[in-house]
Amino acid sequence: MNTFEKTKFSVSHPDGSTVRGIRFKSDSAGKRPAVIICHGFNGCYAGSLDRGEAFSTAGFDCWLFDFRGGGEYTASDGKLSEMMTTETECADLKLIIKYVLSQPETDGHRLFLQGESQGGLICTLVAEELPSLICGLILWYPALLIPEASRERLQKGVCDVFGIRLSPDFDRIAAKLDPWIKMKDYPGNVLLIHGDSDPVVPLEYSKKALSFFPNAKLKVIPGAGHGFSDIDLKSAILWSVSEATHIYKGLIRS
Repeated sequence: MNTFEKTKFSVSHPDGSTVRGIRFKSDSAGKRPAVIICHGFNGCYAGSLDRGEAFSTAGFDCWLFDFRGGGEYTASDGKLSEMMTTETECADLKLIIKYVLSQPETDGHRLFLQGESQGGLICTLVAEELPSLICGLILWYPALLIPEASRERLQKGVCDVFGIRLSPDFDRIAAKLDPWIKMKDYPGNVLLIHGDSDPVVPLEYSKKALSFFPNAKLKVIPGAGHGFSDIDLKSAILWSVSEATHIYKGLIRS
């Protein structure tokens, strides 16, 4: 088991707006595989510190960050109700990917993305756009239903989710997305983890993704809802780290 150190980091877009996060730096020797973790709607990286610790003790450098306007308690710039869209979140993730790949310790051929809920959709979209950079995806209850939900809200004239006001452009941009169309072209390994009692993102969405991604597997957690806790959370973290480690070792052997 490796030890790690935690350091905060920040990266700015050309317009000066800043994305902030925390790095779990493993002490394993040489160039290391990296994992970037993306939180969900109205979340923040502080809720995923246990994932960072688990990956780093397994020998990965793990990067957690807050999307601009990604949630009420985000450390990054921006407000959810004013500017956050799937487009801004994809831009933030691509900014972090570029920064992580610029680090001398990063093995540029061994970069993984883990996304939870809306973060899972964002990871999917970016991996589809940059397939050669992302060797594996780990998706916890990915909110692949967001485009159709946005279309429904536009038809009804609704502008909030869970009582939280969306930015003026959120639904207009998300409604045009189709996360399914390029899934078949993503060559990397994909692990989907989903509860069968999820009332927000039904399990059927991960089952559909399983049939679209060429190299995917699905772990179903009986009785789990949207978000994991206790033993379900421990299992999800263990599966995630084990899958990334398995993929990494397979890439080394090849």
